[in-house]
Amino acid sequence: LKSEIIKPYLKKPAFLNGKDFILENTFTPFLIEQNEKYLDIFKILENLDFDAYSISGTGSTIFCVLDSKKNYSESIKYLESSTNTKVLIVESIEGWRFYLD
Repeated sequence: LKSEIIKPYLKKPAFLNGKDFILENTFTPFLIEQNEKYLDIFKILENLDFDAYSISGTGSTIFCVLDSKKNYSESIKYLESSTNTKVLIVESIEGWRFYLD
């Protein structure tokens, strides 16, 4: 795939705990090159206005940072039906901290 196609999905801005940061995984280009399903899912996330997303360290999980005040139930149903994936909503637990570089 051309780098212009992949580039918009490499670094995603996010806002968490009152701070701006960038979600980035250097493994993302390799995963997209090996399996275009990642690119398909990223495009769907963009269309559903899930802008702050990335992949876990190994690429086994795609995660999103969501606004807890919004209702995403219809978007989640669509995502599960169109990508044959399972969506889990996990909320931050009091006392947990995110350390971001």
